[in-house]
Amino acid sequence: MKIINCEQYGDEWWEIRNGKPTASNAKKLITSQGKESKSMLDYATELAGDLYAGKQLNNITSNEWMERGTELEDSARSLYELINDCEVEEVGMVVDDDDLFIASPDGIVSGNSILEIKCLKPTNHIKAHMYYKKMNKAPTDYISQVQMQLFVSGFDYADLMFFNEDLPELIIRIEADKDFHKVLEQQLHAVIKERDNIIKLLKEA
Repeated sequence: MKIINCEQYGDEWWEIRNGKPTASNAKKLITSQGKESKSMLDYATELAGDLYAGKQLNNITSNEWMERGTELEDSARSLYELINDCEVEEVGMVVDDDDLFIASPDGIVSGNSILEIKCLKPTNHIKAHMYYKKMNKAPTDYISQVQMQLFVSGFDYADLMFFNEDLPELIIRIEADKDFHKVLEQQLHAVIKERDNIIKLLKEA
């Protein structure tokens, strides 16, 4: 694993991750149950277009809630540090040793684990609490992303934190799932192979 310190969502961040599989899109490769996702080929096409063009063609669309979530992350990190008596290092991204895969966690905790923060709409924040109370595990929407963060970083666990300044926080520990990672690794190499095949076709067009 290598750590790259750059501003998340800044120009350098977008440039480095362009055309590479990322943890935020891991659910396009693998389901929360550890099964191959049917979206892999579409994701390969998206990555190929970005890499061929040299820029993001399917950029993240900003909205009020996303911007608000980004603003609240500092408060969430500070609260997490207070609760756990630890230090959280902000990073731009982590990459595997071969520079093939990208993960952009919201922090690295004391140099040995991941912090991923979700600042959701109030109703979705409450739903996350309800799901955890009922199922005693993290909501499925976030499993693939966090497991890929663990796969790329090599850490043993991550804390998934749901934060809203008006509601109780929720911190869920997620352990690295080696069986999940085996399927994820296969899918990562498959999507890269398919991406490269599509780029070859584009160049021949």
